[in-house]
Amino acid sequence: MPSTTPTADSVKTQKSYEALSIARLSAMLGALALSLIYVGPLLLFSANQSDFADFTASRYLLSLAPVAAKALVVIAVCIAISRLISSQATRAIIDASLLFIAVAVIIYGCYLPLSLGKLDGVDGIKINGLNLAVGLIAGGIAIALRRQANAMLMLILVGPLVSATLALMQPPKQTQGAFLPFSQTQNNILLISLDNLQSQYMYKSLSSSPEDFDGFTFTLKSLRLPPTPHCQR
Repeated sequence: MPSTTPTADSVKTQKSYEALSIARLSAMLGALALSLIYVGPLLLFSANQSDFADFTASRYLLSLAPVAAKALVVIAVCIAISRLISSQATRAIIDASLLFIAVAVIIYGCYLPLSLGKLDGVDGIKINGLNLAVGLIAGGIAIALRRQANAMLMLILVGPLVSATLALMQPPKQTQGAFLPFSQTQNNILLISLDNLQSQYMYKSLSSSPEDFDGFTFTLKSLRLPPTPHCQR
């Protein structure tokens, strides 16, 4: 007669996947918070450092501290609430949903900006069909491999986390002295690019007070961002 006593391997397997356990819930919510308030913003900063001339690591960490404290409180409250859920089916559904959300947010917030690069004016992260499919597939794979949730979250977050930390530790770029001095004996030509300023507004300003721009030549419709011809610059 076969024994019904659970073996050590089966007990270990059951313990490795306890829905909404403190370890799993802490890992999922911690990865979600880390990607939203630390990794994602720093990745965008690393691609747009010229737009954040006053950025310093100490100032960023000081501003991040109260947000991180609130996130820890929210995580602690969620863990306490999860202890009140007794239905195993409900715990399993919530566990799988949180894992899906955590993986999808990490993919969207920590990997898409790396391929997007610089955010300039009308540019942005667009959730097109391909990006949506990538997120859904990643979430589906995460649910299928939910027994290894902690290892999976660490695996997909470690790369962006290292990149974000390196961007934080990188010394700020010095722009002082990067411009050539003005000539005192020859004519100086200044080329002013009104980045992402629609030419129609600049044209109205020139027409209303041309004396303020004496000596400047305004080139109308020199650039265009398709498919929006009204945004000619």
